[in-house]
Amino acid sequence: MNLSAGKVQVTLVPSSELSPDDPFWQRMQKIWEGQRARGHVPRGVEEVESERQAFRQEMEDEIQEAIRLQEECRRAREQANPAEESNE
Repeated sequence: MNLSAGKVQVTLVPSSELSPDDPFWQRMQKIWEGQRARGHVPRGVEEVESERQAFRQEMEDEIQEAIRLQEECRRAREQANPAEESNE
């Protein structure tokens, strides 16, 4: 479909249900049966949210460390070459 540049309108239409004998659902059923047989217990909402928050904090810590290192390097360059920095 060729669309010209500009705004578009998107319409969402529910897709039809797949039949139980669909290859995708059969594959998923085998995966879920295997998990149950191994005693797999899916993570709960609280556990997923806790891990998400921990990951987010870890990423924020890494970003802050990168900013700190960048500032430290900038200050070291300024101290090593004060005349060059003032010419920029």
